[in-house]
Amino acid sequence: MAPTFQKRTRSATDIKKLAERLQKAQMNFWGSGQTTTDNHFLIETLDYQIQEEAEEAEEAFRPFGRDSVAYKDVTDKPIPQHVEYFRLLTGYVVAKYIRKQEKCEQCLADLTIPKRRACRKERNRIVTRNVHDNIIVTSRCLKSEFCREHVHAAFNEAYEILYNTIEEHMPDLKIGERIQETIADQVPFFKGKGTCTSDDHRRNLPTYVIKFVLKGKNFKGSIRPQCVRLQ
Repeated sequence: MAPTFQKRTRSATDIKKLAERLQKAQMNFWGSGQTTTDNHFLIETLDYQIQEEAEEAEEAFRPFGRDSVAYKDVTDKPIPQHVEYFRLLTGYVVAKYIRKQEKCEQCLADLTIPKRRACRKERNRIVTRNVHDNIIVTSRCLKSEFCREHVHAAFNEAYEILYNTIEEHMPDLKIGERIQETIADQVPFFKGKGTCTSDDHRRNLPTYVIKFVLKGKNFKGSIRPQCVRLQ
């Protein structure tokens, strides 16, 4: 779950799309009467960028149902602590789900702090008051919220449950739903409401992280403090 350095990989769906794109490029090329002696011409000139479809983007935050059973036997063991990355990911989930999708001002007030309070100016540049939040300011790829400390504490518990459950129960059926139930069962924060009246907003927050891990989404290139990019 923690980022270090990983080679760029593609999902089976993306590989299928690229194969179809290459086949179409071959048909168009030879059908136009063009010729080449370079056996790799079409491969080298092919556009390898895959644009995520709207439905795929929405799927990341489509919440799990509530008809699954929580795990009761998850080992409570420590996981590698990548503090800056975890804080960036937590802030990104809150920004993506609470701000952009649900547009819940009550939850935002409960879970986040304004940038003006999280940062200060120092020698004509913006720095964060908490050194572990510097990645939120410097990241060019993820737009994250500055979350309150109790939110980070709750998510850290969720990350431990997610990591340990996958280690012990992969590949159980409906493991995603069961992990979400386990997090809600063991971490009181995800059952709470705060000033918001919805029973779902906090409960659904781990959805993105779970699906991100289970779908094998990978990071592009090396992970540097200034740029964490999701595929």
